[in-house]
Amino acid sequence: MLRPEPSCPVEILLNIAKAVSHSDFPVLNLMLYSSELTLGCSPFTRIVADHVCVWGHLEEIFKYVSKSDFKPVSLSNAGALIRRRIQEYNKN
Repeated sequence: MLRPEPSCPVEILLNIAKAVSHSDFPVLNLMLYSSELTLGCSPFTRIVADHVCVWGHLEEIFKYVSKSDFKPVSLSNAGALIRRRIQEYNKN
């Protein structure tokens, strides 16, 4: 799960996304509250620098994902994919 908060360098988030894309369970979940997108409405975006940082993190994550093989799916479909992969893994 990616959480684009200001205290986490974007390089770490991108490395997580890259690792997930090469894993047996290539499901990437981006967790974000809508209040974090507005300056002063979240503990993560109380100051302008943090607000700009969150938006910058999102931009970089979306750039990476748009160039990768990730496909958008609902959470229920992602769960089904993971369950199938776990079943396949446990058979081997």
